[in-house]
Amino acid sequence: MRLDENILRIKEVMGLITEAEQPKVFEINLGNLFDSGKYNLNQQAIASINAAILKLREFAKKTPTTPVVVSVESSESKVPNYDREKYPSTGDRNVDFTDDKKLGVGDLSALRAKSIEDYLNKTLRIPNAKIAVVNKGAQGPNWDGKNAQDPKYTANQYVKLFAKLNIDQPKTNILPDIKPENVMTGSYFCNGKNSENAYAVDDTHAKQCSRIPNNLKTSLIATKALNKSRYMSAWEIKHNVNTTGEKYVVPVARYNFYWDATGKKILSITKQAFSQPTANTGAQILSAKPVSPSDAEMKYLMGIKENDPNGGTVYKTYISPYI
Repeated sequence: MRLDENILRIKEVMGLITEAEQPKVFEINLGNLFDSGKYNLNQQAIASINAAILKLREFAKKTPTTPVVVSVESSESKVPNYDREKYPSTGDRNVDFTDDKKLGVGDLSALRAKSIEDYLNKTLRIPNAKIAVVNKGAQGPNWDGKNAQDPKYTANQYVKLFAKLNIDQPKTNILPDIKPENVMTGSYFCNGKNSENAYAVDDTHAKQCSRIPNNLKTSLIATKALNKSRYMSAWEIKHNVNTTGEKYVVPVARYNFYWDATGKKILSITKQAFSQPTANTGAQILSAKPVSPSDAEMKYLMGIKENDPNGGTVYKTYISPYI
């Protein structure tokens, strides 16, 4: 290690790194890795991702004691997409472009990001790295029905990788005031009910389950589960009444699960953080950000009642089978 690298390492440990010395966010634009309607990785795409992984590792080596967040950002244009993995093109427009082969808006972007996320989980090999998905969905101008290859559309068909130092990475005890004895947890399901079998407000299930057909939303996960849908739409953790002294308890965090149309996959997960109400203001959503299905903090919180940092029964039943 060179002298200047040693100095930077020491300053980092002591918290003395200046803004000018702090490494910037590292971006790799992989462009359009996929053919039209495709979302599985072919050898050419894998070669591009492998080259990007080497660059990400070099970035991470510069500050080895600081965790890195690697984000997969994907986007699609507003040109209609058709699933060419399940339904390869035949060359016959009457066969290829039917409604049953059409993908929902944003689905192709999400599927592509998921393919890359799965590959990174197997091959990234950066210590303490977290992988997150940022699905931009459909962007750009509406399609005019003419040239789908026009640059004004193709410019929004891309995949990018970002590496960022996670200065605020939570430690082993992720939230010191969140302990088994002073928290409550709650679940929401695609049938519109919560874990108490009461009807829930729309923002806990409506958008999350909008793609799932109504007949699937009412299917139960097990006969022993009291009217619990097979599909979890949101999960939250909050202080119990004895801790806050409040009759109505605002969540500390809520995780929202957005499903595909088959009910077989969770396409994305968003974490919301809430402020607690004060004498002058009500509760506010402080942030809403995408998280990985393997997010360590989410699993830690889900398993906290069972002292299981790997998510406990909730994660193993409702999340891991669908990622």
